[in-house]
Amino acid sequence: MMRSNRLPGRMAELWDEWPAVVTGVRTRDPELSFACSDHHALAYSAFERVWALGYRRPGLVLDPVIDELIEGRFTAGFLAAR
Repeated sequence: MMRSNRLPGRMAELWDEWPAVVTGVRTRDPELSFACSDHHALAYSAFERVWALGYRRPGLVLDPVIDELIEGRFTAGFLAAR
């Protein structure tokens, strides 16, 4: 799932028969309800905090696979705050 946003087909009877909510990463196949933290706000807030602490060259180190899975929200929050 970490590279495709797809749940294994062998589990289909579970989400067909029972209510399902995915946490952390939105699924594409099947598209299920999901809940996650606000990655954009988290990165934005982290940037503001380190800036307030006096750091003037904060950086974002992030696995691109993770950022892609969350639709670029960490990067977007960091860049918006910058």
